[in-house]
Amino acid sequence: MFAKIRNTALALAAALFMGQAAEAQGTHDWTGFHAGAMAGYGELKPKSNAFNLFQPNSDDAMYGVFLGYDYQFNNRFLLGVEADWAFTNMSSTVPCFNPAFTCNAGIDSIATIRARAGMTFDRVLVYGTAGYAQMDYSGFTRNAVTTFPDSSDIGGWTWGLGLEYAVNDRVHIGAEARWAEFDRTVMAYDVPYSVAPETFSALLRVSIKLGGK
Repeated sequence: MFAKIRNTALALAAALFMGQAAEAQGTHDWTGFHAGAMAGYGELKPKSNAFNLFQPNSDDAMYGVFLGYDYQFNNRFLLGVEADWAFTNMSSTVPCFNPAFTCNAGIDSIATIRARAGMTFDRVLVYGTAGYAQMDYSGFTRNAVTTFPDSSDIGGWTWGLGLEYAVNDRVHIGAEARWAEFDRTVMAYDVPYSVAPETFSALLRVSIKLGGK
């Protein structure tokens, strides 16, 4: 269900932006600070390094805020920097390889700081983005008597693609797809579990442009 929502939202957003861009007139100025909010869908794959030390995949809604600055060059090329903080209740609990235990894995938030670069077509921006990401990862194993929890802030790298449309001189709407890979980390459950998490997110965004040239 979530995959269908993700694909439909991205397809509709792309059709809307490209259709409106064809009707846009004048030259939009993309240079300046911007701040906004985002919401969408995310997936987590913990990627344990051993089949008998299982950590479950999960997916859930995501929401957050972002702040950035862009500079538009005369040749329509845009270069910028952006930081964001997304929150989620992504978590799943399933039976472990040892059926006497249950295994849980999840994340509460992901923060990133990224560069973004792209081309502007009047009111339309098509861009790529990449940078540093950090997640708040947690989980546990549990038997009938005891729970063995652990949590860790795990760093990694993120990259993605986005499309943005300037509704007017101040309000922008957009859609972004982003992937991330995080460093391998050992979680101290009933036995050490080694994980190297990966995430995917599909986000719809709205922002306010705070300044210009």
